[in-house]
Amino acid sequence: MVRLLVRYRWFALVFVLALAVDLVTKQVVFDRLGLPDEAVHDVIEEGWERYEQRKQAVEAYERHVTEAEEAGEPVSMSPPEPAVLYFAFPYPHRYEIVEPYLSFNAVLNPGAFGGMLGGQTVVLLLLSLVAVLIVGWILFRAALPRYQITGGLIIGGAFGNIYDRVVFGGVRDFIEFRLPEAGISWLDPWNTFNYADAAIVGGILALLVIELFYPLESPKKKRDKENGKSTDESEAAPQA
Repeated sequence: MVRLLVRYRWFALVFVLALAVDLVTKQVVFDRLGLPDEAVHDVIEEGWERYEQRKQAVEAYERHVTEAEEAGEPVSMSPPEPAVLYFAFPYPHRYEIVEPYLSFNAVLNPGAFGGMLGGQTVVLLLLSLVAVLIVGWILFRAALPRYQITGGLIIGGAFGNIYDRVVFGGVRDFIEFRLPEAGISWLDPWNTFNYADAAIVGGILALLVIELFYPLESPKKKRDKENGKSTDESEAAPQA
């Protein structure tokens, strides 16, 4: 165990730091914005109740449409609102840092990036665990510091969001970036995110750069290079 910790010390250090920074920043920012854990739990519980009610209304409407079509009668029910899971605070919880470019805006994300797969908590957890296993395989195939650092960022960020999904049922996001001068809708604002998202994206980008410009050599290629070097050295050696 001690040997593993020594060998993968960079991964352990970055993982613990990434996870700690993510959880601490979420807790501190949400507390400062007037949203303790109890308030977050209440909003998420209300969101799930609203989602289940709408889902039942949609199912009832679909049954009514099917029965009306079979009986040759007109549909008498109005279409209900779609069953979309969202968590809404009673009023905005925002703090401007560099207006209008950067602010803290408390948001609860029921899905992945941009709200994708909202409500699919089990699916999201499984996808997160699969991602952790893939990154872990990349890390453990080579104990090089560059893989340990990128792996620590990605896995630490993933566990930060996994913690939120398990404990709260949704992810706490709060960093809101705007660039109104660009005239691009998706930059005004950019999707609200947290430190875990930034660590994951930063780690993935760094890993792509590493694989493109500093790829890990296969054992065969490494042996061939060493054999070629040995041959060159023997040819260059002076004859007795």
